[in-house]
Amino acid sequence: DLSRWQGRTVVLVDDMISSGNTMIVAAEQLAALGFGRPMCLTVHALFADDAYARLLAVSQAVVSTDTVRHVSNAIPVSGLLAAGINPPA
Repeated sequence: DLSRWQGRTVVLVDDMISSGNTMIVAAEQLAALGFGRPMCLTVHALFADDAYARLLAVSQAVVSTDTVRHVSNAIPVSGLLAAGINPPA
């Protein structure tokens, strides 16, 4: 019973999106339960073929980190990773 969560923004998170199928199915199932379109967040935006467009069609937004260059990049982490690899002298 997910009724107590109705009216809230759902955020789906996955470490990597390639085909997008997992998030697309989850978004469709949430819609069938009466939830609004979710926000989708990923660390690695691989997006094969038309996956990004298909995911945008079932979500309110798709956001990713900048570990893989993509139009969805909105969360900068590459500088943090680079600093960890090459710490200041």
